[in-house]
Amino acid sequence: MNIQQIKLVTWVAAFAAAGGLGWEVFDFFQRKPELMKQVDGDEIANLLREGVVEAEPLESNHVDSKKLTNVFHTMDWSGKKAPEPEVVNTTPGPVAQPKKPMAELLTVLVLQEDLTDPKGSVAYVKYTDPQLKPKSKTFAAALKVDDRLPKPHEYARVAAITSLEGIRFAFDDEEREEEVVGSKNFPTEGSGIAIVGEGGAVMPVTQSRIHTNANYVPTTPKVTQQTRRNEYRIGTETAARINRDYAEILSREVDYRVARNPSDGSIAGLQVTKVAPGSVAAEHGITAGEVVKSINGHKVRSVSDAVAYVKKESGTTTVWKVVFEKQGREFTRTYESPVE
Repeated sequence: MNIQQIKLVTWVAAFAAAGGLGWEVFDFFQRKPELMKQVDGDEIANLLREGVVEAEPLESNHVDSKKLTNVFHTMDWSGKKAPEPEVVNTTPGPVAQPKKPMAELLTVLVLQEDLTDPKGSVAYVKYTDPQLKPKSKTFAAALKVDDRLPKPHEYARVAAITSLEGIRFAFDDEEREEEVVGSKNFPTEGSGIAIVGEGGAVMPVTQSRIHTNANYVPTTPKVTQQTRRNEYRIGTETAARINRDYAEILSREVDYRVARNPSDGSIAGLQVTKVAPGSVAAEHGITAGEVVKSINGHKVRSVSDAVAYVKKESGTTTVWKVVFEKQGREFTRTYESPVE
């Protein structure tokens, strides 16, 4: 393309641009009255609202704090519901009780047995468990019947204190068998046993004399005393009361019924259904639910039969071995009558 052709194209383009501009100016002046016409406000509002989705009205002017936390703290702007915070249980669970044998917690220094009042008996012990030692500067203490050991062994309670047995402990856990800390746990020196009767000390002795004096005859107490687990020495006053008021005792202090064998329906014995607190039966270890099966081998079928048997044999024996059953387990309690 030569210079003449370039000039021609340039002039043509200029004339076209001028013509287009002239047309726009002419069109403006033609539409000027319409463009200068004032537009109604409602029409403007309608034009602005076209394609706009109105937001749902707010139910409240309060903002959920969880949403603010979700947006500004966790930086979660997705609009999804924030997950509920995990609830952590801070309540401490039950502390398992230690199962140490009582013989590892203490040793017996001296026993004082009260024949007139079993709860008046005292045992002087020395704590050997490190958890009990800080409770006393001397590490020793006097224990009486129904006393509990210091924490963390407060689950152990003194059930009985006797010269023949020592200290017998019962536990809050009914599944745990009672334990005895007695003569075999005494220190070899500085220990002893004292038995106290109505007039004061009856038999102060040392450990060695307890086991070597074959002529020793135990003093009969006035009230029944538990000497070992499931062994009882019946007191003179207790025996007199039983002989005199046994009918009233059976009617007011104990409830019972006939127990039958589930296999053939035969009589298995007498089941104790209720024992009054502080009653003669309770003092002799009997609890509700026990079935009295036999006395010295004689099967128990009724109360009258059992009473007749005991009266008949009381002139020839002073030891009564009574077989009980509870929750499918048989055991024997021994009762020693007073020697006249």
